Amino acid sequence: MMNNKLKIAFVMGMSLLLIQIAKATPDTLIYYMKDAGYPVFNKDSGDYYRFVMSPDTNVDKNLYIVQEFYKSGKPKKYATSINRDIFLRLEGSSISFFENGHRKEIANYSNGKLKGEVTKYYPNGKLYSVEKFDGEEEDHRYIECHDSLGNVLATDGHGKWVFFDIDQKKNNISGSIINGLENGEWSGSIGDTVKFSCLMKKNHVVSGTGYDKTGKAYPFTQMKVEPAFKRGLNDFYSYIQENMVIAARKKQNFLGGRVDITFVVNSDGKLCSLKVLNAPNKTLGEMVYNVVKSSPPWKPGKILGIPTQFRYTIPVSYYY
Repeated sequence: MMNNKLKIAFVMGMSLLLIQIAKATPDTLIYYMKDAGYPVFNKDSGDYYRFVMSPDTNVDKNLYIVQEFYKSGKPKKYATSINRDIFLRLEGSSISFFENGHRKEIANYSNGKLKGEVTKYYPNGKLYSVEKFDGEEEDHRYIECHDSLGNVLATDGHGKWVFFDIDQKKNNISGSIINGLENGEWSGSIGDTVKFSCLMKKNHVVSGTGYDKTGKAYPFTQMKVEPAFKRGLNDFYSYIQENMVIAARKKQNFLGGRVDITFVVNSDGKLCSLKVLNAPNKTLGEMVYNVVKSSPPWKPGKILGIPTQFRYTIPVSYYY
């Protein structure tokens, strides 16, 4: 160890925290997951369970087996992954199910990205849509769309496209597609309060207006804008590093390690709802908490032009 020298390593992820929750066997990891895609410590707080098991050497010795189950015990998803932690990089075929047992989605992945056709279904078992991916967002194409009764809305990349909520129970966003891309007028709602309308050209917003629950209008040219600290994440990394060094000089005789902290960037850019999720000792946890809490306001994030809260989790590994 070098005196008065510190190393800080950390990785940021939107609404994702790497946690090894438990080991069912030496070869199986169990994660308790929320529907939003992040893990929790408490089994009862999870919406579903994820099991990551060692590769089946008879099939592919390099791919871990991923199985997810609803809390009822019914299958939710089967897939394979290049890695075994919470930030899975899926590889190969994947199939997911509704809790009633009907298929929900059949897809294929390459290094964590959707590749080829993705087929989705309604809870009643009828075909919902077919989309095509080539690994990059700009290569996404809409192919075929049906309503829940089986009526054709779009075919061969032309017609009307309808999006549904996570359980595909209600129509909330719809618009026209031409040559497999979003083109023309689109409108809808997100949740029960936000509404919008916009003009699309080749999957990009030309102009649009979002409306909050009071009816106030917000013009936008991007569907979603992430919060930003000054000039970007690198500035936030520098801020944490500098302030952790200052805080460490005021402390003595404590052990380093990893601290997991979560916080919300509010619609005014200020940080709130801070909580240390895991820390090797109280002193280190308090140091990280205070450094993050003292952060200057961020540039607020926006959805449909409306300033919106965003939650982040930051694993911070601290050594001295």
